[in-house]
Amino acid sequence: MTIISDRLKRKISQVFINEVSKNGFRHTSVAKIMKIADIRRQTFYDNFLDKYDLLYYVVSTNLKENIDDNIDYLN
Repeated sequence: MTIISDRLKRKISQVFINEVSKNGFRHTSVAKIMKIADIRRQTFYDNFLDKYDLLYYVVSTNLKENIDDNIDYLN
């Protein structure tokens, strides 16, 4: 399994977020995401199982960032 950089994962994630926002999760495909990102489709599958795995990555990464960014505001 090839591991891609965080920068590349973030690029894929951003395209995914944009596509889901426009078309909905059901109508967002890996092929379309990778075409827009201009990255080989196999690179996706080298790092994610499917779009559900990408969704998990996006949600967990964003949640972690939100917690890290706001932890100082907690009592």
